[in-house]
Amino acid sequence: LRGINTLNDNRVLYVVDGVIIDGGINFLNNQDIASIEVLKDASAKAIFGTRGANGVIIVTTKKGSGDAKISFSAEYGVEKVANKIDLMSGPEFAEYINDITPGTYNNISVLPNTDWQDLVFEDWQPIQTYTLSVSGATAMLSDYLSGGLFDQQGVIPKSDFERINLKLNTSYMVRDNLKIGTSMTGIIRNSTNAPGVVNPAYWAWPINDPFNADGSFAEVQGSGNPLASIAYSNSETNSLRLVGNVYAELTILKDFTFKSSYQFDLGNDKTRNFTPVFYVSPTQQNEENDLSVNFGETRSWIFENTLNYSKEFGVDRVNAIIGYSAQENNSEYLTGSRENLLGESEDLWYLNAGSSVNQQNSNGASARAINSILFRGNYVYDDRYLLTATFRRDGSSSFGVNNRYGNFPAFALGWNISNEAFFPTDIPVNKLKLRASWGINGNQNIPFLDQY
Repeated sequence: LRGINTLNDNRVLYVVDGVIIDGGINFLNNQDIASIEVLKDASAKAIFGTRGANGVIIVTTKKGSGDAKISFSAEYGVEKVANKIDLMSGPEFAEYINDITPGTYNNISVLPNTDWQDLVFEDWQPIQTYTLSVSGATAMLSDYLSGGLFDQQGVIPKSDFERINLKLNTSYMVRDNLKIGTSMTGIIRNSTNAPGVVNPAYWAWPINDPFNADGSFAEVQGSGNPLASIAYSNSETNSLRLVGNVYAELTILKDFTFKSSYQFDLGNDKTRNFTPVFYVSPTQQNEENDLSVNFGETRSWIFENTLNYSKEFGVDRVNAIIGYSAQENNSEYLTGSRENLLGESEDLWYLNAGSSVNQQNSNGASARAINSILFRGNYVYDDRYLLTATFRRDGSSSFGVNNRYGNFPAFALGWNISNEAFFPTDIPVNKLKLRASWGINGNQNIPFLDQY
């Protein structure tokens, strides 16, 4: 959010309904988002300790409110490449070659004039989103339930993407001083993975035809035949993900609130790649069909307990929170590949259908954990003067035993100038605030084995 902060992992930290998310929020349905808050300065990010250095984006999804309501939204559009690169035509390219090597092409007018961008990129491909939600609230219960479908065909053949979302936010007042709730998001994603043909479409010579006279793919100089690469590519990825937060809030002695929450992010994905036997040219061929299968699994959880104190004393307002947090992230992958399958039917796209000669496999895992204590206090006087103090201490398994713990203090001062009696009321500016802050942030996103 504020430039490059590290030579290692520079990703922003996302927090969705209290759940720490690694890898972005593209799993969310836009229609489920209620608000987005960006934390950029050191004081605001210090409460996130070793994870806040690259900036924090807090996403809050919709909750149930008011009378029961059913909503449906639909969006349909088409997409195309807005600005294609202005490349040489066939005759222009031939003249360029003749300038370098005179006499290479003597009859330029009979040469093909192939626009590879027109052949590779597809225009007016559909992109559509549908969302159905049910929401409502009473004095005791609040519910929001939605289902969504996002479908995108893609401007390159075999780049389809489909995402199905199911969202549930609910809370229930068990007693006057006890509330329980949950926020869950389930995601199913299916995609076909197009080969890398964008650069080859730019590099392919425009004086080469894409097809031979018999309809087979022709040899193309410069990059290989991009259309053949697409035709012989068969790659699909299927994934399941569940992101959630289960919590309970207990009000104690009126001014204290104890909150315990368990957050989790569970994911599984599978990618299957099959390439048949084909021949286009000596540099673009596959002598034996081959198959690779990749499985990945991620498991993350956070157990957090906080005690919050909030009190007003006339024009003074105090809010403070202390807490303990434990987090663990685990991931594992398993890959395998074989050649010379019994056939090329999709029914045989399994490793056991291939030859064990030259088979390959790989398996690995990673794990990291964080233990933390945290504190934040806010003092406000007469809605004019503000003071914030923050402290967090993290212990991260990403670092060696001699450098495992880090302290992250922060302070901030604020002055609501627009709340002063001398602030004019007849000017276009109705809110003016001066804020200064200082803090220390950390970044634990280093390869686990680097500590050794």
